[in-house]
Amino acid sequence: MLNFHDVSVSYGNRTVLEHISFTLTPGRITVLLGSNGAGKSTLLRCVNGMQTYTGRIFLQDTDLKTMSSRERAKHIGILPQILPQTGFSCRTLVSLGRNPYTGTAGRLSVSDRNRVQMAMETAGTAEFADRHADTLSGGEKQKVFLAMLLAQDPSVMLFDEPCSFLDTAARGQVFSILRDLAYCHGKTVLLVLHDLSEALEIADDVLILAERTIVFSGSRTECLETEAVEKWFGVKRYFCTNGTDSRIFFR
Repeated sequence: MLNFHDVSVSYGNRTVLEHISFTLTPGRITVLLGSNGAGKSTLLRCVNGMQTYTGRIFLQDTDLKTMSSRERAKHIGILPQILPQTGFSCRTLVSLGRNPYTGTAGRLSVSDRNRVQMAMETAGTAEFADRHADTLSGGEKQKVFLAMLLAQDPSVMLFDEPCSFLDTAARGQVFSILRDLAYCHGKTVLLVLHDLSEALEIADDVLILAERTIVFSGSRTECLETEAVEKWFGVKRYFCTNGTDSRIFFR
């Protein structure tokens, strides 16, 4: 469980986030929504120690500010929206996910190597394991970084637009993986998504970030019943029915 208590972020005299409080629950997928520039990525950077903030963020009962970066990485993993350049092969890059566990020598055990291989197979990246990561397409590279997070195997997983470069089929595969992580493995999963329709399709819980704070926090059902998406994004809800399958979309 990850708990945000009165978290605020300022750049000089400009307040970006103010009095942010919410709790992420294991075994559920929470989607964080907000317009461009609302502060979604900034909020995620607070968790991995890349952003200074006031207030407190707890992992269970432990304040994140008291944890070393290695200890934090054993429990929390983040897939950023902007992926860094890397000089590694895909297999080596995915292997970096095991760094919190390998000690100062950095040697992978047989168990570590097996976990890396399993992560690459799950993410659909095993076929280009020996290719240089920077020669891949944006979508392929995105899946390699997903594999690295799977190899890391933290209890809390945060994803910032994890499907931005993926086609429809690949997006479906990623969402299937995320559901498996939450429902079968009890992971705490937070997604930052731009597509409102897609977000409401996968979410168990919804957070809406606007006006520098969380303006809605509740279940998917509560979000739909209160028309929170319509209110805060100025959109209308529509239904698309194909046989017995009915889907919600916004525009």
